[in-house]
Amino acid sequence: MKNCKLGLTGMIGSGKSFVRNCFQELGAKCFSADELAREVIAPNTDGLKQVVEAFGSSILLENGEINRQALASQIFSSPEKRQLLEQIIHPRVRSRELELLQENSHHPLVVIEIPLLFETQAEELFDVVVMVTCDEAIRHERLMNSRGFTLEQIRAREAAQWTEPQKTALADFVINNSWSREETRNQVASLTEHLLSTED
Repeated sequence: MKNCKLGLTGMIGSGKSFVRNCFQELGAKCFSADELAREVIAPNTDGLKQVVEAFGSSILLENGEINRQALASQIFSSPEKRQLLEQIIHPRVRSRELELLQENSHHPLVVIEIPLLFETQAEELFDVVVMVTCDEAIRHERLMNSRGFTLEQIRAREAAQWTEPQKTALADFVINNSWSREETRNQVASLTEHLLSTED
């Protein structure tokens, strides 16, 4: 394809960011919806103003940034609060994603990592959707070791997403990140070669 727009998704702890980095090492233009979400609620933004109006100033740090742990404790204990936050953030992130895809329409491969890709109907933005899968026990071990999550915290976050089988069934391609990093890199390289050699 002359310009392939790729949506990258997967469960929490599956290694989406590592896979995104693999695409970037191969020359893809890569972005992260999580990073965009932080941008749209950065200090002095309209997004932050709305979040504070909805959740109170107790979720702010002294420097004016959002205390992500404090906010997470609220939204993952209440579906209503999570939905309220999503109503503020998701439209702003979607707008930025559309801008980035347009700005980089000349690039052979553009990748945006979106954890809630299917949940937010973002698949319509992309030519292909890639799902990163990983053995559940490995995912949980990674999250406990790297982020200090408890199993209860992991389950709460998983409950806010579609299941891995649901996402996998809708994806165009699957990268299994259960094995070595080298194996994952090889899968990404093979997929990149396939996509860039495919005619529109």
